[in-house]
Amino acid sequence: MRAARPAVFAAASATLLIAAALAAAQTINGTDGPDRLSGTPGPDLIVGGPGDDVIRGLAGADRLNGGGDSDRVFGGAGADRVFGADCEVGAFGRFCDNPGREVLRGGPGDDQIRANRCVATFCARQRYVSLNGGVYAGGAGRDRIIGADGRERIIGGPGADVLRGGRGADTLLARDGRRDVVRCGPGRDRARVDRIDDVRGCERLSVAGSARGSGMP
Repeated sequence: MRAARPAVFAAASATLLIAAALAAAQTINGTDGPDRLSGTPGPDLIVGGPGDDVIRGLAGADRLNGGGDSDRVFGGAGADRVFGADCEVGAFGRFCDNPGREVLRGGPGDDQIRANRCVATFCARQRYVSLNGGVYAGGAGRDRIIGADGRERIIGGPGADVLRGGRGADTLLARDGRRDVVRCGPGRDRARVDRIDDVRGCERLSVAGSARGSGMP
C-alpha cells in the first residue's frame, strides 16, 4: 500500500495545478474577422477585435470587450465588466466609433455593462462617441448599465440596478420590484419602471400599477 502513495500524491498535485490554472486570469484575443470566443471557469480578459464576434465569458469575474462591429457578448456568472468597443486615437484625440449594432448581456453577479469603454474614460464629455445602438442587459445582481449615442434598449434584471441612457432615443426597462436608478439622458426616451424607482429625464414613462404615462424631470 505504501508504494501507491507517490501516485496518489502525484494525482493530488496534478489536480491542484489544474485548479490553479483554471483560477488564474486568462487573456484571449480574437482576429480581424468574425470570432467565437469562450472563456474559462476563472477570470478572463477577452477582446474580440474587428468583426462580428460572439464572446462568452462563462464563470469568473471577466473583462469582455467586443472591439467594435455587431458583436454578441455574454458575461455569465461572476462580477463581469462588459464593453461593446474600445477607444481609439485619431487626429482629434481619443474617440469611439462603433458602426455595428450589438448585444451585450451580463449574468448572475454585479456586472458593469457599457456600450463602449469611452463612456467611462476619455469620451464621456466629448462628441466623438458614435454608436448605432444595441441591446444592453444585466441579470440577477446589482448591475450598472450605460449606453451611448445610439437608439438603445437597456434592460436591468432582478436586483437594484443603475440604468443610464445616452443621446439617442432609448428604451429603459427597470420593472422588477426592486429600487433602481434610471437616468434617460438626452433624446426622446421611454422607460418602464416601478413606483419605488428613482427616475429622471424620461419623456415617456410607464409606471407599474399606474394606468397613465408621464414625463419626469
